[in-house]
Amino acid sequence: MKNSKKFHGFDGLLHVQDSQNGIYDIMSGLIDAEKNLGIPYNEDFNGERQNG
Repeated sequence: MKNSKKFHGFDGLLHVQDSQNGIYDIMSGLIDAEKNLGIPYNEDFNGERQNG
C-alpha cells in the first residue's frame, strides 16, 4: 500500500495490510502474462487507478 495517505486512511476500525506471504507462484505467472499483453501492473487497486 506504500503509505499513500491520499488514498488510504490508517486510523479506522478495519485494519488492512499487504500479504505477509508475498505473491504465490500462480499469481506471479498471471502477472507476467498480463505484462506480456501490455497490461500494466497495479500493486494497489485502492489507489489512484484501479485498472491493471
